[in-house]
Amino acid sequence: NTRVGQECVSNHICTFTIKVSGTSGAPYTETVVIRDVLPSGWIIKDFSPKTWQCTGSDTVHCTHPPADLI
Repeated sequence: NTRVGQECVSNHICTFTIKVSGTSGAPYTETVVIRDVLPSGWIIKDFSPKTWQCTGSDTVHCTHPPADLI
């Protein structure tokens, strides 16, 4: 895994962005749930915005209160 202009290496902070959007063309107004499997040995240190609630270590599960996605 890499971030722009730099390699993501052990014992360094790496920043990743997960973009959530609707694809059907119809509005989505339910709770948003994502699941991301981290590479072996990686941990999630922080997340933002704080409207998301994330738990887990090897597999991170995040939920967001109902949101309008178009």
